[in-house]
Amino acid sequence: TPRNVTDLWGNYFLDENFGVVIGGGCDSYQYFWRTTNGGTSWESLIYSQSGSKMADALLYSKNGLGYAIGSGWLWKTTNGGASWIPFQSTGKIDWHEEITNINKTFLIPVSDGCYGNTATNIGGVKISHDEGKNWSYYNTAVPMFGTFLLDENNGWAVGFNRTAIRTSDGGKTWISDNCGIDPSDNLDDVWFINDTTGWAAGTGVYEYFIPDGTPPVIVSSSNGFYICPGDTITLSASMGYDAYIWSTGENAREIKVSSAGKYSVRGIIDSICYDGLSQEVEVKFYNTVNPKFVLSSNTMPCEGDTIIL
Repeated sequence: TPRNVTDLWGNYFLDENFGVVIGGGCDSYQYFWRTTNGGTSWESLIYSQSGSKMADALLYSKNGLGYAIGSGWLWKTTNGGASWIPFQSTGKIDWHEEITNINKTFLIPVSDGCYGNTATNIGGVKISHDEGKNWSYYNTAVPMFGTFLLDENNGWAVGFNRTAIRTSDGGKTWISDNCGIDPSDNLDDVWFINDTTGWAAGTGVYEYFIPDGTPPVIVSSSNGFYICPGDTITLSASMGYDAYIWSTGENAREIKVSSAGKYSVRGIIDSICYDGLSQEVEVKFYNTVNPKFVLSSNTMPCEGDTIIL
């Protein structure tokens, strides 16, 4: 440990010899320590950015780009950590415990205040696609502490109250994906190898998995999907699921349909966290035939003649 320094928090090493350790903040200076010999000696840097407790760092080369995060500020180095600048604000002076970066995209967790607060219902995630110039915020209403990016579009975030959320569109939308996590557990960190294999750690350690199951199948009460206007058919999903969610928003295994359109259903099995989507079926109206009158002969009849229509 570097001498005479306390309140260390984050570190990052490129190999067994070269790395940085950071700390300090809210009510003190920001400390950046760098070693090139495995900790035998340390170079120290001290900065005075008001109210920014240092949390986490990333290095990409020994002489080039790196980033660090502190409460309210994104920091940058272009010389392997020999010097740093706080180059982009994240908005409020809130605690960001982790930094994850792909190209110009950053995803950071948010917990209330410079030190972070685990006793409030304030928290979320922030994402930027322009190296921190602009941030989008998603509110989870719980303190968040871990984030991870697979690429610019696919990312994860975890926090208190078994919160685990993911995005596949660069943070435009987020969905909860915490099935299997004990309701009493809080999560602190998350890491993925690919889109199917990852771990979350906190009160417990959890491995993410893709449940193996069979999607439901939709059948109709008339053994087909054609109806006459004004008629109704029943669409039924396969049995054996704990819950059903239809594209109409209905939650029963069977629904009644009187409108033409496309329908699908999700089948959920709680015990294995399975959520399978059926193939889409299309209900159509029979083609309407408008009858036309024609003469039985090609000549117009004379007055008094009899013809067949």
